[in-house]
Amino acid sequence: MPKRRATVRLAHLSGRYNRPAWLLRRQLRDAAVSADIITVTEVDRPKRGKALRDVPGFLALRHGGGGDWGESAVLFRDGVWRVRRVGYYLLARDLDGMRKGQVAVLALLEHVSTGRTLLVSVTHTPSGVEAAWSSARARQYRDTSQTWRRLVREWRRDHRPDAELLVADWNLDAHKPWVREHTHAAWPGMKQVSPPPIGGTHGKRLIDWPLTRRVRGVKVRILAKTAASDHRPIGITGTIRPRKRKEHR
Repeated sequence: MPKRRATVRLAHLSGRYNRPAWLLRRQLRDAAVSADIITVTEVDRPKRGKALRDVPGFLALRHGGGGDWGESAVLFRDGVWRVRRVGYYLLARDLDGMRKGQVAVLALLEHVSTGRTLLVSVTHTPSGVEAAWSSARARQYRDTSQTWRRLVREWRRDHRPDAELLVADWNLDAHKPWVREHTHAAWPGMKQVSPPPIGGTHGKRLIDWPLTRRVRGVKVRILAKTAASDHRPIGITGTIRPRKRKEHR
């Protein structure tokens, strides 16, 4: 009989587009020591995208078209997970003139030894919105979040994953109560880590964090800062219990 729970070990690495690719490669290999899934942002430049293919034992899911489409990616250890489906979605073509497009990667992964399925998604949200929440750029932030949420709901309906894990460079500080209240309203049914981990991922601000559904015992650790990025990475662990297949949501 297969094990009834699958262990999730994910590292999220918000990147910095102008750091050398060799630093990203080293950061990815360091993350692979303790993670079976790695999510990354700011990897659209060719050399940085190529670094994703240089992690032993891992496969990379990244749009091959280049440009904005390749900005975010998911990597997974193919001895632990297999990919059942992957999709790439451009949530916005122009982010108020300050950045080009915003892409979300959605991947349905199947745990090899248990058959449990996990919907993983990653994106890089617009920056410069926390202090100007009524601005046009912040309204675009909320619009792209709604588009992302609709996609996640469609995948939930169509594929009925056992669990879901979303992660991003959110550009909102999860230490602030109003941010947590907004997230609760914007993502009903998704769980935030409570309390959030002490410390920040971008200075004192905690702007890299997960949302989960049906992942038990979620723990988030802020990892050591590296020269590969201006963000500190995070490590996320938990377990998946099987969904009751007659369940309708």
